[in-house]
Amino acid sequence: LKNMKYLIWANFKMNKTSKELKDYLDVFIEKYSCFINVDLALAPVTSSLSGVSEIIWKSCLNLCAQNMYFDHFWAYTWEVSPDMLVDLWCKYVIVWHSERRQMFWETNEIINKKVISAIENNIRPILCIWETLEEKELGISKEVLKIQILKWLQNVVDYSKVDIAYEPVWAIWTGK
Repeated sequence: LKNMKYLIWANFKMNKTSKELKDYLDVFIEKYSCFINVDLALAPVTSSLSGVSEIIWKSCLNLCAQNMYFDHFWAYTWEVSPDMLVDLWCKYVIVWHSERRQMFWETNEIINKKVISAIENNIRPILCIWETLEEKELGISKEVLKIQILKWLQNVVDYSKVDIAYEPVWAIWTGK
C-alpha cells in the first residue's frame, strides 16, 4: 500500500442550492488545503456541477458527478454524458448508488457499461457496493458484494482505475 492514494468524497445527494454550495465552498476551500496522498472530491447535485467546477478548479478539490449515462449524446432527459463531465473537469463519478437499482431499476449490465465508459473517458468511477439488511442477517454479505464486484467490473482491464465504496443500505436512515 506504499503508493496508495486515499479518496475522501462527499455526496451532497439532493441537498444545497447553488448559493448554499458557494457559501460552503468558500469556507471549505479556505479551511482544508491540499493533503499528501489524499484526493478530496465533492459530488454536488447535477444542476450545480458547472458552478462548483468554476469555484474549485484552482483548488485541491476534485469534482465528482453523482451519476453518468454510459453513452454519448443520447435523447434522455436529465442524463449526463461522459463528454459533459469531461468538459467540466470532472475527475470522479459515483456509479451505482443503491437507490439507482432500487428506484430506477438499473441492471448489472448498465452498471458495467457506466464503469467502462467512465474509464474510457478518463473519469474515475466510484463503484458503490452494498447489501440489504436481509442479506446481512442471512450472513451472505461477502457473497453478495463479491457478485456485485465481479459483474460490475466485467471486461475492466485495469482495476486500479476504479474506486470501490461500501454503502450499507441497511444503515441508511435506519439508526442501525
